[in-house]
Amino acid sequence: MLTNMRFWFLVRINYHLPNINFFMENFIKKEKQLVFPNFFLFLPKSEKKLNMLYMNHKNRGMFLEKIINNTIEFYCANGIGIFHKKNLDISFKAVSKDLAVNDAFIFKKSTVDYYGIYKGIFVAFEAKSTNENVLNLKQIPEHQLSYLQKIREHFGCAFFIIFFKQLEKFYIVSIDKINLSWKSIPVAFLQKEGFEIPLTYPGIIDFIGYIDQMI
Repeated sequence: MLTNMRFWFLVRINYHLPNINFFMENFIKKEKQLVFPNFFLFLPKSEKKLNMLYMNHKNRGMFLEKIINNTIEFYCANGIGIFHKKNLDISFKAVSKDLAVNDAFIFKKSTVDYYGIYKGIFVAFEAKSTNENVLNLKQIPEHQLSYLQKIREHFGCAFFIIFFKQLEKFYIVSIDKINLSWKSIPVAFLQKEGFEIPLTYPGIIDFIGYIDQMI
């Protein structure tokens, strides 16, 4: 049963993703089995849109984070790259014996949502969601923009992954393409200067191939 599901997953990747050659080289030619994190649900073949399955989640604001977390766990489990979700730097002032936090504060501002290593290159990116057809740059704090720019200055890879809820589409765009004097980033701009990332079974957005084009 599991073998059939893995085969179907590869077929789905072949249908959706532009970087299928990466998977062919690493997992088929080398006869290496894919490792799926425990939270992946193996669903039977269906013509239903996968994104609608996830969009029914009660907390729609957590949708993009959940999908990216699924994706980076898949990458780490299969030796494709190492990526981590960066948590807020919090200082705990008072913690009870039962480990309940009674007093805490944010120690310093977070840089970006995610960071990692891919092909020996440091990668940092920020994930944003919007209900509009544009992303207001006010949603991105100045210190985050500055951090991503510095990563590029030191030859790292820095980009945004943006989810447009109404369109149900994901885009990836390099920090180099963003004009910081703009008030917003329209989806029409991303269609020309960025890349759309399909949501594929079992709930990942495979952005590795797009990083290859940016480094």
